[in-house]
Amino acid sequence: MKKALIETGIYEDDKNLVTKKLILKSEFKETNFYKEGQVLFNKKVPKNFDNINYRHILSSGGGRISKAIGTELENPLLENEILKSKDIKLTEIPRNTIRFALSLNPFFYYENLSHYFPSLGSLSNFIDSTNYLAGLEITFRGTASRLKEINYFDYLYALNRLLQNIEADIKNNSTEFEGSDT
Repeated sequence: MKKALIETGIYEDDKNLVTKKLILKSEFKETNFYKEGQVLFNKKVPKNFDNINYRHILSSGGGRISKAIGTELENPLLENEILKSKDIKLTEIPRNTIRFALSLNPFFYYENLSHYFPSLGSLSNFIDSTNYLAGLEITFRGTASRLKEINYFDYLYALNRLLQNIEADIKNNSTEFEGSDT
């Protein structure tokens, strides 16, 4: 039973127990939280960015006729109207399109990126390295005919949305403050 409790994390095994020495501010020692609360430590686990993938739905380029009041007119789905998916690596998207998408968002100017990634080196490294954009892909979803005809504007729109998501992740996972000594 003890083994099961250890595996679920309810009970800490003595050999895996970690003791830490804490230095607390005197003002904190006077609070109710210090007197009655508990402090728990978690391990820092690096965030896994391997499965970052943006899904983009392509417009069909068509429409349906419907009644003003009531249900849609009889119009059965054609085979080419069934939605399918196609994964496209960023390395398969024209480089000038990626550069243009980056230039539309000031967050992705080199001066700003180098603040978050000091060893970046250049904007070209940000585009070409699998540690950054080159390791990502976009899943386009649309009809079979539409997936065959993905154009510059489709790439640009999907890239802009992907970059917005990346910007939010970077901002949410960074901190500009650190703890004081006392």
